[in-house]
Amino acid sequence: MHVMHVIDGLAIGGAERVLIDLANRTAADGHAVSVCVTRSDCTLASELRRGIGLHVLGRRSRFDWNRTRQLGPLAERLRPDVLHVHGRSSMSFVTLARMIRLVRAPVIFHDQFGKIELDGRVPFWFRATGCRYMDQYVGSSPSLGAWAAHAGIEPSQIHVIGNAPDLRRIQDAQPTRLEEEFGLPADSVKGIVACGVRPEKGILVLLEALKAIRSAQPVKVLIVGGVRDARYYQECEAHVANFGLTEAVKFVGERTDVPSLMKGADFAVMPSLSESGPVVLAEFMAAGLPFVSTRTGEVAARVEALGVPEFVRPGDPHALSDALNRLLGLSADERQSRGRHGQSVAFKYLDIQRVMPQWYEVYQLASRNKSPCDF
Repeated sequence: MHVMHVIDGLAIGGAERVLIDLANRTAADGHAVSVCVTRSDCTLASELRRGIGLHVLGRRSRFDWNRTRQLGPLAERLRPDVLHVHGRSSMSFVTLARMIRLVRAPVIFHDQFGKIELDGRVPFWFRATGCRYMDQYVGSSPSLGAWAAHAGIEPSQIHVIGNAPDLRRIQDAQPTRLEEEFGLPADSVKGIVACGVRPEKGILVLLEALKAIRSAQPVKVLIVGGVRDARYYQECEAHVANFGLTEAVKFVGERTDVPSLMKGADFAVMPSLSESGPVVLAEFMAAGLPFVSTRTGEVAARVEALGVPEFVRPGDPHALSDALNRLLGLSADERQSRGRHGQSVAFKYLDIQRVMPQWYEVYQLASRNKSPCDF
């Protein structure tokens, strides 16, 4: 089988990481794989397995007519059995191409809309046309599966497959000495948050929680990720200053060495208000990090059901600070023991090999059972 993945870009992010891991695993299993980047950012492209073709269209807007026309000849030349389309923006692009009959291959819409817990609206373009020009829908959480039914997709076309990264990538990473990299005190307890800086990631809630931290050792928290919302970032910086956290919190920006940074930390935090996955929680666990996380997203639900601590309700800084104080009140050995337990759970239940049979089943369904829009 030949699977062509379609995505806006390969910048550092959760959906992009999911694509890289899925594409590499599919190729390792002996299938042909190609990747079409509809815009231009290819930061993670070097992580694609050798032999995976990369094609960059360079579109500048959601409905870029010239780039849409390029997708047709590309698909005709490569003749994929299915298009695996990541994200709503990419799906709108492919929908246009199918409407004007430039793309004939079956389409799987892989939806990882991270704000689903905050925004359940169905975009007009999708209700009017998008759901007609896809063959199978895969949501990364039950919430997205329910959204798809509400959007008008036939139940037989809806699937829920949780995010499961390639955890060997974390396992093989060499730890970074955070004291040297960021000038942190050697006796500090070092935490990490890995996310783009935007409102649904709950960074303001985390900052409020950090005001109430009690620890015998200095606590330093690195927030690793690019700025996705400039106004929100400015608000976060203002809160850091107002809360007296200038020495405790560092925004370190976009990094390609996040697994190594994770393995150099002592604990992790995921303060999100809304998630569909999240991949990063499985990565924290694979790195052996004890964590405090909000109870949001499919991965979080699975992990909590498996008995791995500790989860709190989203948007509650007091609950978050209490959980962090409990974690920081553990000895170093106790934190490491908790991290090792989470690591064993991650490799047993959350690795990408656990979900590949589900993906191959969806690929086969799409290639056999084409929707009425096929021609």
